Amino acid sequence: MGALPSPTVSRPAAASARPFEGVARRLPCADGGEIFLLETQAQGPRRAEVVLVPPFGRSVHDLFIFSYYLRANGFQVVRFDPRNHVGLGSGDIEDFRLSQLERDLEGVVAARRDPCLPLILLGTSLSAPVVIRFAARHREVAGAVTLVGVVDVPETLERATGQSIRPYREPGDHGAPYQTLFGYRVSAQGFVDDMDRHGYGSFTDSLADARAIETPVHLVASTNDEYVDFAKVRELASALRDGSQLMVLEDASHELGRSLGATRQAMALVTKLCLSTLPGGEACYVAPKLTEMIEASSVESRHLAALSDGDTAQVTGAVP
Repeated sequence: MGALPSPTVSRPAAASARPFEGVARRLPCADGGEIFLLETQAQGPRRAEVVLVPPFGRSVHDLFIFSYYLRANGFQVVRFDPRNHVGLGSGDIEDFRLSQLERDLEGVVAARRDPCLPLILLGTSLSAPVVIRFAARHREVAGAVTLVGVVDVPETLERATGQSIRPYREPGDHGAPYQTLFGYRVSAQGFVDDMDRHGYGSFTDSLADARAIETPVHLVASTNDEYVDFAKVRELASALRDGSQLMVLEDASHELGRSLGATRQAMALVTKLCLSTLPGGEACYVAPKLTEMIEASSVESRHLAALSDGDTAQVTGAVP
């Protein structure tokens, strides 16, 4: 990572009196491109910092509700748009790779403003195996939570696309160049090659990472997940260290965002699990007010829209 001046953020005028509650930065990457980073402070005394690793096809603002619940409970929250994804990071989602998301997460963690705070990671759906891998290799992680987390990447790819990945693993050019994954077109051969080359290519890889983790990891999973085999989630949970938990969302879809009620239920559970990594934390859970959350979401949406309109001078950043 290269160095830039300290962050400078201008705040566009908003119709609401509520200020924009965040600091935005762009992090340049040594191997090209840049990550868009949004940091928001805890409401009240800071307990820890939570880094939200985005699920495939979801931007910084799509994770607003996650952030708001956590901030209301004393967590400083970092969200980011990685490279080759949606949102304000550089590149095109057609070129998305799990190994690059892993490298971008490393860059985001290295850019933390307060490394003395306990670090908790939250991974959702396809970002979950990246969180598990990171927690296995980085001892500074105090805890991790996954929500409807993918545990067998090839199996989920086949369920989500309706296509076998076998042609992409055979010699020669046998598979279609692109597949649609969760609504986005992806360069299929490159994705599968990267998945296999970097150890995301089997359930066995996920189990190996789980067994290497020395800190508690909490899994929130659905018995009715259309893309993830719950039996494998249960097996992975049994490989985690003592103190880890498997919490079940009965009959919930993998696409939690289809229901605000399901999302709020999941976020309450995730927040309590993040609190449980801290001494006496779970007893302090606070449910945020829906009206205030909606107002804050609107303010953030307007601010980010101004940035996406091309006013890149509004956000500069540094990797400390």
